[in-house]
Amino acid sequence: MGGITWNLMTWFLGIPSSSSHALIGGVIGATFIADGADAVTGDGIISKVVLPAVLAPFAAGLIATLGTFAVYVIT
Repeated sequence: MGGITWNLMTWFLGIPSSSSHALIGGVIGATFIADGADAVTGDGIISKVVLPAVLAPFAAGLIATLGTFAVYVIT
């Protein structure tokens, strides 16, 4: 609910924001409220959120490059 509210508010005000950041922040906040600060682990956030977010553009670029090269060779 917090992520949706944040997205609508920033959209209405014309402020650029990231939906992904809002959703992750909402999950972290809900975990913090439900189970306390000990439930939010930095290692889990880095390995399951930050690392994939950093590596995904590089993986997509590599796959797009290989796909483009394959189409070039085929045609």
